[in-house]
Amino acid sequence: MRIGIDLLEIARFAQIAAHPGGRRMVFSATELARADGLTGPRREEYLAGRFCAKEATAKALGRGLGQGLGWREIEVLADAHGAPEVRLSGGARTVAEQAGIDRIDLSLSHQGGLVVCVAFALGGGGPGAAAQGGAGGAGRPGGRPAVLTPRNGPMDLSLFFFADTATDGDRYQLLLESARFADTHGFRAVWTPERHFHRLGGQFPNPSLTSAALAAVTERVGIRAGSVVAPLHHPIRIAEEWSAVDNLSGGRVGVSFASGWHVRDFVLQPENFQDRKNIMVETARTVQRLWRGEEVEFDGAEGERRAVRLFPRPVQPELPIWITAAGSPQTFRIAGRLGAGVLTHQLGQEHDALERNIATYREALAEEGHDPASGHVVLMLHTMLGEDRERIRELVREPLTDFLRSSMDLQSSGPAAPGADGFSVDRIPTRDRDFLLTRSFDRLFSDVGLFGTVDDGADVVRRLSAMGVDEIACLIDFGVDQQEVLKSLHHLDALRARVAGPGGAAGH
Repeated sequence: MRIGIDLLEIARFAQIAAHPGGRRMVFSATELARADGLTGPRREEYLAGRFCAKEATAKALGRGLGQGLGWREIEVLADAHGAPEVRLSGGARTVAEQAGIDRIDLSLSHQGGLVVCVAFALGGGGPGAAAQGGAGGAGRPGGRPAVLTPRNGPMDLSLFFFADTATDGDRYQLLLESARFADTHGFRAVWTPERHFHRLGGQFPNPSLTSAALAAVTERVGIRAGSVVAPLHHPIRIAEEWSAVDNLSGGRVGVSFASGWHVRDFVLQPENFQDRKNIMVETARTVQRLWRGEEVEFDGAEGERRAVRLFPRPVQPELPIWITAAGSPQTFRIAGRLGAGVLTHQLGQEHDALERNIATYREALAEEGHDPASGHVVLMLHTMLGEDRERIRELVREPLTDFLRSSMDLQSSGPAAPGADGFSVDRIPTRDRDFLLTRSFDRLFSDVGLFGTVDDGADVVRRLSAMGVDEIACLIDFGVDQQEVLKSLHHLDALRARVAGPGGAAGH
């Protein structure tokens, strides 16, 4: 048996209850229909109780909300006698199946402006028991067994941006229009990066700024940084900016922290370059403490220590975090030890290396007392789908080769640091780079991208799911004509519907 406990101040929860987008992001239509029959404080108390029950259930499942499961995937309804009843779908159902959990009982109480919930996650059949329909049995006092609703597949899809700023026209039109599409079609999230001083990604110097813009034009989709380069910033500024975006979005943000790698970026904080990985870890921990409302001490102007708290207070009680890993096993291990998710790619990471790194990540989770199934692996893939694979190949060949050329230029202008598999582009003579680009395009299109038809995409999803990937972050802005990209989103949505199933990719 696993137990999850959550305590919530009803007045604080009023921020979400008063925000239409926040309500739709957290609660299902059935939950909201029940709340709409209530008025005044009773309505806030009812919604706060359901939110508290979702948090307690997520803790009992061993995974934070926003990391592989969403609020709407944990429905808290009522049985014929009015007792709370949990229904799981999407990522929440998958986590329960993997952990052998076949029922969740709740004890929910309201007292003096507070609501407290205790969730009991029970199972007797080992992994897969939930999938065999083990939702029966009598509930504990104050609760009923969880009902696990079917899911078509295990993979979430999100959108990822890392544009080449040589693109003509409105630089942010594709971002905003694609985000609106993702918001209304059940994609998990939209990721934007932090990049400096180069045409590759240079239109995204601060993901909190782009995320604030996304918050204004969306209502449900998760809004994430992929990534914040932690050693370039003071942790207070990171926490303040993302708390503001959390409020603007009704509680939909998540942040992947990166250590940074290009020496030129560190003109912003040159003293942090050598110890950047340790600084990333400490920054992530400090931001989490500030986010939870803790008073944290920092050096003052005259050498004294001064304690500060975060304002504005965020909507989410916990900030969902990931660690960005280019392929180093050490970074995957760091993510596991932090209990964070991991955001990675395959530009320098072969399939067997990725699979080993995911295993390393989940082993590190277990070593620190986390359930390995609670981890969340996001893989960024260049993406374009359509009706004909060969047409897609020709459509992406030139822009994708240009993207790879810009990436090669970026790597060559940095320090000579071998990649995940021992490769360093600065060692290659200029005369050989065209050949390398051709080979890189062929590999990216055929082996480590999401290209072709919906059927081709389904094959990729099956392979990556077997390797332990939880979410594919689809990089779509690598130079293809914007109208072609927008048309291709309908094919990507068809893939999403096929692999995610009902509720499997909606919300944060």
